Amino acid sequence: MRVSQILTTWGVPIGVVVVSVLVIAAFSGGSGGGFGSSARDIERVSNQIRDHVRNRWLVQTKRMLEISAEMEEVRQEHLTRIRDGGLGVDYLETFVAIAVEEHAPIDSNLFAALNDPNVPLSAVYAATKAAELQMTNWYRDVRAAQNAITLEVPAVDALGWVKVVQPRRLEVVGEDLDRPAITSQTQLAAFRRQVSTGESELDAMVQQSERILEQARDAQGGASVEGIAIMAPPGGPEGNRGDTLRPDELMPSRATSDGGFNATPGRIIDGSGEQNDWMYIDKWYVMGPFPNRFRQNLDASYLPETVIDLDNVTIGMDDQEVRWRYWDTKNSRIEPDHAPPYCVYYAWTEVYVEEAGKYWVALGSDDFGKVWINGELVWTSSMERKTWRADEEIAEFEFKQGLNEILFRCENAGGTMGWSVVINTMPNE
Repeated sequence: MRVSQILTTWGVPIGVVVVSVLVIAAFSGGSGGGFGSSARDIERVSNQIRDHVRNRWLVQTKRMLEISAEMEEVRQEHLTRIRDGGLGVDYLETFVAIAVEEHAPIDSNLFAALNDPNVPLSAVYAATKAAELQMTNWYRDVRAAQNAITLEVPAVDALGWVKVVQPRRLEVVGEDLDRPAITSQTQLAAFRRQVSTGESELDAMVQQSERILEQARDAQGGASVEGIAIMAPPGGPEGNRGDTLRPDELMPSRATSDGGFNATPGRIIDGSGEQNDWMYIDKWYVMGPFPNRFRQNLDASYLPETVIDLDNVTIGMDDQEVRWRYWDTKNSRIEPDHAPPYCVYYAWTEVYVEEAGKYWVALGSDDFGKVWINGELVWTSSMERKTWRADEEIAEFEFKQGLNEILFRCENAGGTMGWSVVINTMPNE
């Protein structure tokens, strides 16, 4: 079922939702207002909370579906430009066939469940995640169509140069969220925790998706695109403008490194090194800071975990705009200048590997860090506050032949911060 069809057949109750003082007291953990602790009182109040939360979540879900439908319209406008322009119908058919095959799968049954007036909260959450996933499918097609229209390259290249990291959202525990009868304070507390997780994630989905939609609309009208969304492979189009990682930036410089590996800088692994040769990644795109007040957002997902687009601008710490910035570093440790306490930064790059296989990789972060390779979460550091060590983790990771994406998330819990990725340049036997 198409998102546009869902919106015409599914509605959300509109009106002012009145919540009793008992509900507010129970949900906030307050002890006043005459809220009893009997099983009957807890069940009555938790049912009121559930109804209120369902109405609120359905409003967010409806907006997420609307954003997805609007992004689909932008996509269709770009496809029409491909068909009616110099590329023609045959090109369009090839483009759409490749794009649809590479879309993240969407379970349309999740949207149908929203027609149930008593739809479980976990189902509302799952449907909103699916709508966000659908939106990113359409957005990838929009960016790829811009490549096709502007550069007039084969459809497989136009699509291949745009790599969208699909959203990774926190899971909610359905057992705690959808329990038929909540009759104890322990069950109520577990329910409230899941509601809190869901609400923060739903807000993030809608806010980030609205900004992505705005950027997709701004790129319409036939204006030339300021750079490809993601770097083209060696031998790709010449003359790309804007902040892109160009193939010549893969080559190592003469800078020195630290970290104890005697590593050289670069982003190409061509198999010509020795077993004791290490390379630290010296060129990154960095976005931040994002808020993490008192480390409360360690599990929150910000824009770079939803979509990697080097043209993106979003809202970070203190409601300030943040964008991807290109960094060419002289040391293996990457550290933002004057990083504020309680914040999060993201760093993205690509490494070219001549021979596919498993490679030893050393990872380090100050403080909490996560690493994704080609969209897969491969490392999560300890949660404790800690200093940077280049060899905090040394493990084998799989790399494909060609370009490999690396996304690093690093937290500053106060004081200094920094991260590093050091790779052994020979594949393991």
